Amino acid sequence: MQDLAPVGRLGIRLVAFGALSIYVVGHWGGLVEAAPTSRLAAVAAIATGAGALLVATARLGGVRGTVARAAVAVAALAAGLAVVGLDARLLLPGNWDELGEGLDQGLAGLRTVDWPYGGSDEWVRQVLLLGAPALAVTAGLLAFWPARRGAGLLRALGLVLLLVVYGVAVTERDFGAELLRGAGLALLVGLWLWAPHSRGREAGAVALVVASATLFAVPVASSLDREAPWLDYRQWNWFGTIGGTAFDWSHSYGPIDWSRDGTTVLRVKAERALYWKVEVQDRFDGFRWVRSGAGAETPPGVELPQELNPAWEESAEFTVRELRSDLAVVTGTPLRVEGLGATDTAVDGTTSSREGQLREGESYSVSAYVPNPSRRQLRATPEHWSDYFRRYLRIDLPPEGVTNLEGTGRAGDAARSAVAPAATVAMPFRGDVRPPETAATELLLLDSPYRRTFGLAQRLTAGAPTTYDAVKAIESHLLENFRYSERPPSQEYPLEAFLFEDRAGYCQQFSGAMALMLRMVGIPARVVGGFAPGSFNRDEDEFRVRDLDAHSWVEVHFSGLGWIQFDPTPSGAPAGSRAEPREAASSATGSTDPGRGEGVAAERESDTGGGAGATGGDGDALPFWAVPAMLGGLVAAGILAAWLLAAIQRRRDSAGAEGPLRELTRALGRLGYPLPAHTTLLALERRLARAVGPCSAAYVRALRDVRYGGNGAVLPGPAQRRALRGELARRRGLLGRLRGWAALPPFRRS
Repeated sequence: MQDLAPVGRLGIRLVAFGALSIYVVGHWGGLVEAAPTSRLAAVAAIATGAGALLVATARLGGVRGTVARAAVAVAALAAGLAVVGLDARLLLPGNWDELGEGLDQGLAGLRTVDWPYGGSDEWVRQVLLLGAPALAVTAGLLAFWPARRGAGLLRALGLVLLLVVYGVAVTERDFGAELLRGAGLALLVGLWLWAPHSRGREAGAVALVVASATLFAVPVASSLDREAPWLDYRQWNWFGTIGGTAFDWSHSYGPIDWSRDGTTVLRVKAERALYWKVEVQDRFDGFRWVRSGAGAETPPGVELPQELNPAWEESAEFTVRELRSDLAVVTGTPLRVEGLGATDTAVDGTTSSREGQLREGESYSVSAYVPNPSRRQLRATPEHWSDYFRRYLRIDLPPEGVTNLEGTGRAGDAARSAVAPAATVAMPFRGDVRPPETAATELLLLDSPYRRTFGLAQRLTAGAPTTYDAVKAIESHLLENFRYSERPPSQEYPLEAFLFEDRAGYCQQFSGAMALMLRMVGIPARVVGGFAPGSFNRDEDEFRVRDLDAHSWVEVHFSGLGWIQFDPTPSGAPAGSRAEPREAASSATGSTDPGRGEGVAAERESDTGGGAGATGGDGDALPFWAVPAMLGGLVAAGILAAWLLAAIQRRRDSAGAEGPLRELTRALGRLGYPLPAHTTLLALERRLARAVGPCSAAYVRALRDVRYGGNGAVLPGPAQRRALRGELARRRGLLGRLRGWAALPPFRRS
């Protein structure tokens, strides 16, 4: 019975590890919408089975043991990666470049995912799922790796990896019932740490102590749980500066220099994903888009249609987090802003609070008009604008002899505004009869640094039957032929260089170029600075908006409808989530869940090829009984292997000293210690004591005691074998040591 005790402890360890790994991997799967639960459970089974197989290799020493354990590790990791959906061919060395590109794409997309992720980017989904086997299987290998020294440290590292799996999942997504989930984790960790080392009544006592401590900790943790942190290091003000993240919405076009830390700046409750507007840039000053301040005295409703569609009125509740701003964050054209006290809303929707800067924790609500027309409605809109909207056709041409002045932000804008433009031009409205001065306007544009931009805008929209088709032609050109980059070079004429030289930039380049080309073909357009919708948290039913979601897009005016949003920035940008029209969410997914979609509206997106729908679920899921069967089979295989090894050892021990004596005789001959015929064990013991050392003599004495029935005699153990090998190979250099390992490996041969 004593011989089977280690096997029993091994079984408890495997069961404890399997239960803990299933628990943490299950939470990791919560990061993905419609996660393949059976496959994730299979990952836990593979991690547990790998541990059992490693234990079975414990008696294999030397090269054979190393190779066996390496094979188990590689096979387990490969199986884990494949079972969650990775194409097995990508694991072959010839396809590692393709694998690396896919992983890089997926990791880049993780910066702005919703939790749980339900988007259409398969590599983002794949990278999330691959985290489970990468961490859980590695934890299993560490926890059960055979090691004479440091085994405790390896087990601790394995436990840490499992805790990382759980910690990342519950940090990124709010699963609810945090205390109960933590209690479950504590019980499983206690089972892993103490159950294998307890016997009989001790096991019950340990279980009682762990359960009691967990139950006691639940109300204590609940009383300590607070909405506000005990010590909020983010609010420490070491040098007297104001906390929070600030943004300058004027375009700069140089490398991005604003905050990109992933800090949450807003939490928003809304029925669907919308763009969160902060400031409108309505003037192109010859180099960049800035806010002119024109129309400050114009009543807010002037730019709204005469008849508002009630279905296009949206409500949103904003909670300020780490955002420092004089302007309120709104959406569309605000109709009412409540909760900020007195506010001033400009005709373009830019809203400021008379109470000063927004404060962290402050909440307010906005009712706004956000047109959400279909493609059919947009195409049917007449090309007719009132003279008021002619201000959204004006373009300042660069001043004579002046290049792109250094300096960005408010100071740079003031310096550029102090220099009069060479000319301010405005093309006639699209669809209007061309007035006589149009030719002169075209000559000024063709004689300016933006002649190629003007020519491109004319070519892209030539033959477009409607305003909407012209807008989509320009948007599609930018989406399909330019790449996203946060480090574009500074240029004398940034937008001209973006379109014809660099062909890479971030949201400011894309939105600025689109608005400029639209004005060049007579379509009223402007640029908006603010935030993309952010990540939708289904558990809290709100959008989490981070500094990474700072964004710039285009608003185009359609007569009778109002300002319509267009976004020419590629969807791979960090602020990748886009406003989702209500009709698109329902038609594409069968629901109006605001977190379902991540692309441009399905109906409008079809003009440029559409987008792939999200995939999820088990697909070719394993049968429900497969995972328990796999886990049970792997644990049973590990226990059986350990029992067989123990049985083999007992059989060898029962054969007495004959097997070890034959092995010792062969080893002495190979290492240069030949024995005369008919040498007795006593003579061999004395000879080795003189020629080799006391450890060798003690080894032979132990064999002699076992052979002749000494009182309490036992065969030499692993420590005595190591000492014997060390003495026999001590004076023979590196080659002799290698020969010693070959002659007397760690495992005993009969």
